[in-house]
Amino acid sequence: MRSIYRRFSGVRVALSCLRSVSTLNSTVCLPLASVRNRALLALIGLATMSAFGWAQTFSSVNGSNAALGGNLVVDDAKMTTITGLAAGAAINVLAYQNGQLLACANVGNADGNGNWSVTGHATLTSVGNREDIWFEGGLCMGNAMIGGMQIADNMYIIFDKPTGLSVVSVSASSPDFCGSSYVVNGVSLRTLTYGPSASIQYQITGGDGSVSAAASLFEPQESINGAPASDIGCDSGSCPTNWQWTPPSAKFASQSGTFYDVPVDWCYNAPFNYANAFGTQAISIKIGNTPYAVRSQTFSVSSSSPGHGTLRNNLGDITLNQ
Repeated sequence: MRSIYRRFSGVRVALSCLRSVSTLNSTVCLPLASVRNRALLALIGLATMSAFGWAQTFSSVNGSNAALGGNLVVDDAKMTTITGLAAGAAINVLAYQNGQLLACANVGNADGNGNWSVTGHATLTSVGNREDIWFEGGLCMGNAMIGGMQIADNMYIIFDKPTGLSVVSVSASSPDFCGSSYVVNGVSLRTLTYGPSASIQYQITGGDGSVSAAASLFEPQESINGAPASDIGCDSGSCPTNWQWTPPSAKFASQSGTFYDVPVDWCYNAPFNYANAFGTQAISIKIGNTPYAVRSQTFSVSSSSPGHGTLRNNLGDITLNQ
């Protein structure tokens, strides 16, 4: 797992500060650099921050997709709650996007019991690696925070919402599915030598173009003729015995937001020509608990000789002449 959180400013050392219950005028600060697995914090979202014996508790979670922790997809609800504040205390936040300071802002005041909460929604312009540093008290002067006591450093990711797929490449699968030694439901394909066998690479797209930020959490799935969705790909622990096609049809999209559907095939022991071989393939990208529909298509297939075949989709962007 590589780090997807970076600090571009070399002049500021982020501190995590909490106020002691027993000594209300004291502040304890810990350099965030002492948190050893910062990549993990960024990947799962630093959803909560509290410690026994300290006054404030902080929570920021995805109210639409609990499986993402503190991370969000565009349009998801972000629920932030702080307790243990001084009654009426000002609440300020320094907001960063992809390592760049966006603003210092006052977002409200605690109620008479020292509590504060707000629900917002992720927007397309907010996509990226995010960090919000929260303060009790103090004053925002321009984009600078003056005074105040830091109560949380919240790191999370906002993903672009998948809305479509573009076709990157179409090629013959390696090896050819038809005529191979692969066994499906106890039947060997050795005698089924007619037909196309394709490897299709897709790029996931969203509202801001190609989706790439931490797309390795994106799980391509398909449903055929309305059947329950299942993974298009597999990993080393779930691939069928003798799985041998490359590039692999992985369970999750690559970091750049691409994935392969392989093999896409139709095999038979004699020449054939079918206008709608598979029925309707509906492709979705599952993120956490939520699937996002990105494509629906049908295929026509034909073959006139062993080892050869043609495959086309009804959208006009997939053709294989093998």
